Amino acid sequence: MTYVNKNKMNSIQSALISNPESITAEIALLIMANSKAGKLLIVVEGWSDKDVYSRFYSEENFQVHNSTSFPGCQGLVEMTRKLNIKYLKRFIVIKDADFNHLDGISYSDIPNLFLTDTHDIETMMLTDGLMKQIELDYNITEIKDKVNNAANEIKHLSYIKWMNEKLNTRLNFKKSCKIGSCYDGNKCVSIEEWLNKINSYSANVDKKHFTEKDILDFEDHYIISSDKIFQLVCGHDIVDAITQKIRFCCKKNVSKQYVANVMRKCFTEEFYKKTILCNSINSWLYCHN
Repeated sequence: MTYVNKNKMNSIQSALISNPESITAEIALLIMANSKAGKLLIVVEGWSDKDVYSRFYSEENFQVHNSTSFPGCQGLVEMTRKLNIKYLKRFIVIKDADFNHLDGISYSDIPNLFLTDTHDIETMMLTDGLMKQIELDYNITEIKDKVNNAANEIKHLSYIKWMNEKLNTRLNFKKSCKIGSCYDGNKCVSIEEWLNKINSYSANVDKKHFTEKDILDFEDHYIISSDKIFQLVCGHDIVDAITQKIRFCCKKNVSKQYVANVMRKCFTEEFYKKTILCNSINSWLYCHN
C-alpha cells in the first residue's frame, strides 16, 4: 500500500488555509491524494473530533481531517453535496447531529454523511465507564443520576439554543453564556437568568431578543422526553455542567479538562463499535470498499 507524502500534504494545506474561500478545493485535493494512496478521507468538524475518531480509524487506511475553518455545520453539509457530484464514494463526513434528530433531519440524499447518535461527540461519550471513573476518583455515588439532573438543570439554555437555530436568530452564546456563570451544580437555572446573560452581551444587542414567554411556548410545543435529553443538550455545555456538579458534590475545584480527559479515555473502541454511527459507517464501507 502506498502512503500520502506528508510534506506535500502539509504544503497543500498551508497554501489553502491562507485562502478561506478555497476550503472545498482543499477537501477535494485531500480526497484525491488519499484516493491515490489507497486511503479514505474522513472529514470531521473540529480538533477534538479528530482526536477521538483517529483512535478508531487506522492511519494505514484512513486520514481523519478536521474542517474547523469551514463556515458552520450547514456549510459542511453543502460542501459535501457539492463534492459528491464527483467524489461520492471516495470520502465520508461525520457531522455532529446538533438538533437534527429532534428536527427529523437525516440527510438521506447524502449517503456518505453520518450523524452522531446524540447531539454531538461529547454527549456520545457519556458512557458507564465515565460514570464509574468519576465515582472512583471523587467518591460520588449515583453519578449517572446526577449527570442527568445536571442536563435537566441547564435545559432551558438548550431550548434557547434550539429556538435560535430554528429561527436563524444568530445569537452569540459562546462568549455571552458560559455555564458556570449561571449554574452552580445545585439547582435549575431559570429562563430569565439565561436571557439576561444572552441579551446583555454586546454582540447580541442589535439582534432579536427572546422573551421568557417565547421560550416557555417553545418548550411547551417541543416537549422533550427524559430519554432524549442528550439530543437536546450540547456536549460542551454538559461537560461544563458535569464539572460544576462534581464541584458541588465533593467541594473540590475539579477542572473541566479532567472531565474532558476522562470522557475520551472511557470512550473505548469497544463502546464505539456499539453505536449507530459506527455501524452506519461500517455498512457504507462494506458497500463501497
